[in-house]
Amino acid sequence: PVPRRALSEANGLVVVGIVIVYGALNMLSISETAPLDVILFEIVSALGTVGLSAGLTGELSGFGKVAVIVLMFLGRLGLLTLVVAFRPHVVSGAVRYPDGNPPVG
Repeated sequence: PVPRRALSEANGLVVVGIVIVYGALNMLSISETAPLDVILFEIVSALGTVGLSAGLTGELSGFGKVAVIVLMFLGRLGLLTLVVAFRPHVVSGAVRYPDGNPPVG
């Protein structure tokens, strides 16, 4: 079985990805005149750093180009890196050292 922590982290990554795509879709649908399916394709392609384009990237406004650049950067960093970077770090006082008898000589 898959540990619950791994499942919750995977679910969190999916939610973060959906929120980023939905937010970018809202912003670009306001600033651009292209159909939503073309905008969505560009967003998912940029976030996934796939390198594909529906031909919209060259026709984007300045704001749209900056948004796609940010999406490409976030995709390059990776959603897991972003989640770990903004997760609160818990520092425990207990330090555990490994047990073992290394061979000497």
